[in-house]
Amino acid sequence: MNKPSANRSRVKEVSIRNNRQLRDVAFTLRNLFKSGHLGAAEILQEAGNAHEEHRAVLHAGAKQISHNGWSFSDAVSGLFPANIMPAIQAGETAGSIDKVFDQIWQASKAQEEINKVIGQLKTPIAILFVAFLISLVFYIVLVPFVYEGLARNAPPSYDPGFIVNSANAIRSWLDHNWLLTLVGFSGLVIGIAAALAKQENRDAVGIWCVKGLSRFKGIGSAYANLKFGLMARYLEIVSMAGLDMTDRIKLVVGLIPEPLRPGLLAFQKEMLVKGLKDAARAEGRAEGDPRKSIVMWPPYLRLAFSQAHDTGEMDEAMHEYGITMIMDGKERLENYIVTLNRLMLFLGGMAVTIPMGTIYTVMGQIMSLRMQSL
Repeated sequence: MNKPSANRSRVKEVSIRNNRQLRDVAFTLRNLFKSGHLGAAEILQEAGNAHEEHRAVLHAGAKQISHNGWSFSDAVSGLFPANIMPAIQAGETAGSIDKVFDQIWQASKAQEEINKVIGQLKTPIAILFVAFLISLVFYIVLVPFVYEGLARNAPPSYDPGFIVNSANAIRSWLDHNWLLTLVGFSGLVIGIAAALAKQENRDAVGIWCVKGLSRFKGIGSAYANLKFGLMARYLEIVSMAGLDMTDRIKLVVGLIPEPLRPGLLAFQKEMLVKGLKDAARAEGRAEGDPRKSIVMWPPYLRLAFSQAHDTGEMDEAMHEYGITMIMDGKERLENYIVTLNRLMLFLGGMAVTIPMGTIYTVMGQIMSLRMQSL
């Protein structure tokens, strides 16, 4: 019999790469298993027909099951993320693999909803960026242009102030160094694009953004509930595999952004010695312990581990509190985003108004001086 590992290097190239693919494949497999009349090889064959991007690996898995006697979990081991495979293996052994794929589908659906909410944070940033660009154009182009027309009627001794003088100076420099400016701006854009093309740089930007969010208790707590809620849903899935707690946490810790992990890592160090309930407790901790932070250690997560300790049912506790954390995080983050949109519109309006207000102020001053000279 061929060993499953012999084929893994090949299928790894076409494994599931993002949450959308995980959601769609899990949904298809869930429904095919629920039908109850197809064998594992037939299920992979049908799934491959439905998902072109994974057709080769799914059909190859079907052949390995039919011709070489592989188990279903071995046949898909190169397709699913490492934190999912223990649950698939456990579900296959227990005869409840349809339920496992249902949980994977539900969790990945929740991730898509989270992605949509977090994606809305781009709107207030875009509003402020566009307003800044408009303000910059007004400052560099419109203010000098309008002042040039007004200055003909101004007394020789008239000083328009810092904003107009600086705008005139910048415009004059750009007029004399336009080629250098164009080359410098193009280089900056190309440099940023090249930097962001590297995954490690994109990850660094993501970490920086999460650190920024974490400093604001309200929005940071809402964001943390989303991420820890999703982690709880996956912890529910891997709990079905019957692994010990250390392995369960190792499998899901990567779902939490690095700046939010200290609370979970501190819990991991203590849970085997003190038990889930005491390790999850926030009360009585020394100042600086991450478990005292509602951002790094959300209250609902503490309650989930306490319930798991009391009842011995980790999957049930994580299911209930995971859903609650995601719902709470979504609602609160959406409210914060509405407030941020309004704030950014106000700041953007102010940024555009300042150069326009400066022009009207200068116009009024020149007209007043002209009236006084008559």
